[in-house]
Amino acid sequence: MTGFLRRVDPGPLIRSAPIALPQILALLAIIVLSAPEGGYPLEQWGPAAVLTELLLVVALITLPRRARPPLSRLAIAGIAGYAIWSGVSIAWSLDQGAAATATTRTAMLAATFALFARWRHTPRSALTVLAITTIGLGIVTWGTVFNLLGVKDIDPWFFYDRLLEPVGYVNAGAAFWGIAAFLGVGLVGGNVAPPLRIAGAAVAVPAAALSFLCLSRGGLLADAAVVVLILALLPGRARNATALAVVGLPLLLAVPSLLDVGDAARLDPNAAATVHRAMGWTIGATLLAMFFAAGWALIEHRVPAPDPRRDRVARAGGIALAVVGAIVALAFLANVGPVTRDRAADAIDSIKSTSYQPVGAGENRLTAGLSSGRWQFWSVGWDQFVREPLHGVGADNFRQDFLLIGKGGENPAYPHSIEIRTLGQLGLVGAVLLLAWIVPVLIAVRRLAAGRDPAGRAVAVAAGGAFALWLIHGSVDWLLEYAGMSAIVAAVAGLVVSSAPDLPSRSRAVPREGALFGSLVRWPAIAVLLLAVTWTSAQWASERTRAAAVSIAPDQPQRAIEKAEQARSLDPFSDDPDRLIGQLAIQTGDYAKARSAYLDAFQRNRGALTPRIWLGVIASAQGNRKEARTWLKRAIRVAPRDGLSKALLDRVTAFEQLDPKLVLNELLERRRALVNDPDPAPNTSG
Repeated sequence: MTGFLRRVDPGPLIRSAPIALPQILALLAIIVLSAPEGGYPLEQWGPAAVLTELLLVVALITLPRRARPPLSRLAIAGIAGYAIWSGVSIAWSLDQGAAATATTRTAMLAATFALFARWRHTPRSALTVLAITTIGLGIVTWGTVFNLLGVKDIDPWFFYDRLLEPVGYVNAGAAFWGIAAFLGVGLVGGNVAPPLRIAGAAVAVPAAALSFLCLSRGGLLADAAVVVLILALLPGRARNATALAVVGLPLLLAVPSLLDVGDAARLDPNAAATVHRAMGWTIGATLLAMFFAAGWALIEHRVPAPDPRRDRVARAGGIALAVVGAIVALAFLANVGPVTRDRAADAIDSIKSTSYQPVGAGENRLTAGLSSGRWQFWSVGWDQFVREPLHGVGADNFRQDFLLIGKGGENPAYPHSIEIRTLGQLGLVGAVLLLAWIVPVLIAVRRLAAGRDPAGRAVAVAAGGAFALWLIHGSVDWLLEYAGMSAIVAAVAGLVVSSAPDLPSRSRAVPREGALFGSLVRWPAIAVLLLAVTWTSAQWASERTRAAAVSIAPDQPQRAIEKAEQARSLDPFSDDPDRLIGQLAIQTGDYAKARSAYLDAFQRNRGALTPRIWLGVIASAQGNRKEARTWLKRAIRVAPRDGLSKALLDRVTAFEQLDPKLVLNELLERRRALVNDPDPAPNTSG
């Protein structure tokens, strides 16, 4: 027992890599703040970004400056350049506020990756940090399982038939839980301390179950693609197959009850009982997977490495995984019916649909066709790239172009693809920088998986699976915009790069960086990081202040306007505070102040629709019919599909004098109706 405790004692491992302590602090902050809503609102992930950037500054100043491996240098340069280029794009962005927020988000991604990739890790110290990450996500996972186990009303947790909370977007939820599951699978398959392998199973199964409850088509396809890539490209196929079988076979027992949840959520008033039953099956499947993982670890602990019994266990795992795959395929075919040529052609054609195929009786989102509106999103993003191929239209400047040339009933803020986003908004320069980050990470995964160290192989499978899932699923959805979740992926990717072996010609002792070269890189990097800390803090404070203004607005409208003005002073780019001031001023009847606020919003974001509409409404209220018509026509020009602008223009043309308060009340009532609408919102389909 004493020898075993020495194996898992993290003290020597952290001492071998002093950077591990600040890395763990950053990860814990990111996980805690990312659990609600996946780290999407800046209000949540802002403090974690500031902490991560400050920890990186401290590490750059205090830790030894040894030469980095080439993969680390290239990858850090790529993602740092991507963040800086996002900031530069503010200069030519129509919506500078959106570009500024995108810059803050990618700066967090870059700082997190640099903190984990800049300093060398041994495979075992990297495994320690990765295990802590996995266990942290496991705590979030089990918290969600127990919440669902005790829930009495499932409505706050589900959107229609799909798990929504705690992430807040079903497809991002599928990715969040999927990332945790693949981290767990990596630990299960690693020839490492048995408690780590058991812990991996304890995280992987419930996380996979929660991911399945999200009923995300893109998520499940990405999961399948990652499984294939792990088995096809990473060494140790039999071992990896066994790890996947240890998780997959028990999970298969829970799948029928998990599928029942979707039907119950739509049709059964007592759906909570079905959710409880599914969570009970999930817990049972987890215990079975933990038993399998413990048995596998015990066999390997007692049987020497050359013994053929080890090979038999691995082969059995591969056969078990093949059985799981066959059962899943047969169940899918039984559920959707035979896949004929006509059905396949219809499914492919449905991808280009601008509307969502409704879920019929006996169906769920997984079997309701491939329509999602994404083809329209990608088409608009590609049009942006064709228009500005070198530098793009500016980070996160997508909504304006979709309002102008998009089709269908949606107005998405993002193109639902990291590749299309990069090409359309950051151009070829951004694409090259993104590839300069992704390619070294993938090379590092392959090198680490091919090494002899079992800890390194476990890190490669776990982190490689999580990174691949984020990248593949993010190719058909908006995952990069979830800063907290993306930072977790960047962290484990950094662990792979920092612990991957160099090429044989570079296997000699790593020298210290030259003083001159180190200073030329280090001090400018510190200056940029401090600038990022300052800007992130200001944006976070602005968002918090604006949220405070919204909360007190019903009782203290004048005080709320003062708060909104404070928020505006903290963020010189965003038009959100101006639009809030305009709305509050309308509610108080101060139309002159409202007009001034919406003019400021228009100056900050000349592509925005809202200021044009309200400037037209206010002009009408003030008796200036000609100006009202001019602003409303401008609104229609930037958003030809917008029915509100056309309706208001018709009313003004008919010599009606608009009342801003009545128009605002109509809009608020419409918004409340949308919130209470039981039908699924288009943006949640995937």
